Amino acid sequence: MKFRTILAVAAAATAVLPAAAGAAGSVSGGPVKVAGGYTVMLHATDAKKDQLLIMIDRGTASRNQSDTLMFTTGVRVTVRGGSASIKGSLGSHGRVDLRMQNARKDSGRKLREGCTGTPKATYSGRLVGTLRLRLPNGKTATIRSLPASTSSGGGDVKCHDTDPRKGGDGEGGDGEGQDDQPRLLLSSQSDGTTFTFVATKGELTLTRSAAPQKQRGTTVTAMTTVRASGSNLLQPADGGATAGVKSAGAFTGNGAYRSSVGPGPMTTGPLVGSLRVKLQGAPLVTIAGENAMLMNGDK
Repeated sequence: MKFRTILAVAAAATAVLPAAAGAAGSVSGGPVKVAGGYTVMLHATDAKKDQLLIMIDRGTASRNQSDTLMFTTGVRVTVRGGSASIKGSLGSHGRVDLRMQNARKDSGRKLREGCTGTPKATYSGRLVGTLRLRLPNGKTATIRSLPASTSSGGGDVKCHDTDPRKGGDGEGGDGEGQDDQPRLLLSSQSDGTTFTFVATKGELTLTRSAAPQKQRGTTVTAMTTVRASGSNLLQPADGGATAGVKSAGAFTGNGAYRSSVGPGPMTTGPLVGSLRVKLQGAPLVTIAGENAMLMNGDK
């Protein structure tokens, strides 16, 4: 996985977590594989309030669990060109003491056509030291070296076109718009934790987002996402009045949806049945039993 991909993963994760303001620079590390089939990546921001994001992935593209940990206090991040360090407490999740080594400035970094400003300076090297991290299976991994990249400096980048297909530095989308395929959505809360379930014909996704917690000198926000792919996992019928949900991957059982308002392009109603999902390091989560929304069920 390239560093640009790491940054994209970090951006996607931080979209639902607290954001750093006034960032002076950032450093990304990984991916690195550890025991238990896990892959670990990190993204740290040197800002007015430093932040450290750690992503722990396990599984394949069609069946995986991703755990994201955001530490917003207790961690000190320093980025100065090719020099970077991350040090501090991860609470019950471990401890970090890493520094950048053998950094080399990347060449040929340019703005894409239609953009003005100064691109950020980037360096590639390795983060060395110690990252002690408790994994979702309860075991602790000790990581002493990760491939890394820093990013700092640069002026405001402005782009004068809105073509989402163009890549590179500067603004621009990823070319992915909201499709009109049938989609079942369900959200519930329990003891300060939010559960969001999404089902389409090809994928089931459950995201568990916990409220920030203070732990042993740090503040951590945790999010876990479980995905499974398959075929005909969501089966709408009767013009959006009913739908069935079939299990795959870590999801077990089945769900049955019935609209409370009749057929249509957007309906609401209860999801019943035995649909559940097993998260590593967490109890079995029951999905059925809450009100859901079915979008585009009439297509």
